[in-house]
Amino acid sequence: MEPKKAFSEIARVLKPGGAHIFTTPWYPLIEKSVQRAKMEDNKLIHLEEPVYHGNPIAADGSLVTFDWGRDFTRLIFDSSKLYTTVYLEKNIRYGLDGKFLEVFISVKNLSANIKL
Repeated sequence: MEPKKAFSEIARVLKPGGAHIFTTPWYPLIEKSVQRAKMEDNKLIHLEEPVYHGNPIAADGSLVTFDWGRDFTRLIFDSSKLYTTVYLEKNIRYGLDGKFLEVFISVKNLSANIKL
């Protein structure tokens, strides 16, 4: 539930030029991401009405902690200096037609660890 720390750690372990490729539900019509829940003193705090996504190994589903908006790639950069590109492939021939098809690729700058 601490994405800034997570992206910072991903950037730390990536080699220059390395990439982190991931998917997550994304709402590009929302300008600013919304935090829905957080942990405080080992206690779950709901900031918004709880929403759960399907989970094949947990009947109750998975709690949604953020609704990522258009500012998502900026949040990634601000916390990690990773440059993120969003790819979307919709192709009914391949069964790719629906929501949340975006693939995020965050790349560590090749010169990130070069000392001048």
